[in-house]
Amino acid sequence: MSQFETLKEDEDFVDVTLSCYGQSIKAHKVVLSACSPYLKSIFKEHPCKHPVIILDNLSYKNLEAVIQFVYTGQVYVEQTDLPSFLKAAEALQIRGLSNLTNSTENFIEVIILCHIDFAI
Repeated sequence: MSQFETLKEDEDFVDVTLSCYGQSIKAHKVVLSACSPYLKSIFKEHPCKHPVIILDNLSYKNLEAVIQFVYTGQVYVEQTDLPSFLKAAEALQIRGLSNLTNSTENFIEVIILCHIDFAI
């Protein structure tokens, strides 16, 4: 198991939650930013301490597979699931799985929730 896989499995220092259809995956902004200019731009535009990003246009299965690829550099996807997986990777602009275009066809609905602490 690689160091990134260990970091992901232990959930050490996670600082972002990706959610779709009621299920969620915790991850690291720096890792996601390195692999996705799209997610990097979201993190820069919304500098929250621990954002929750809701991606209801993606299936949880595809999101989980994309995150596995981001952390391990490999993923196993059933042939029948490959088209939807690649579409999800393209929408998130995942390096190594997409051509990194910014076309409107890649648009996915994103809702960002930020918890803001106010000192009193």
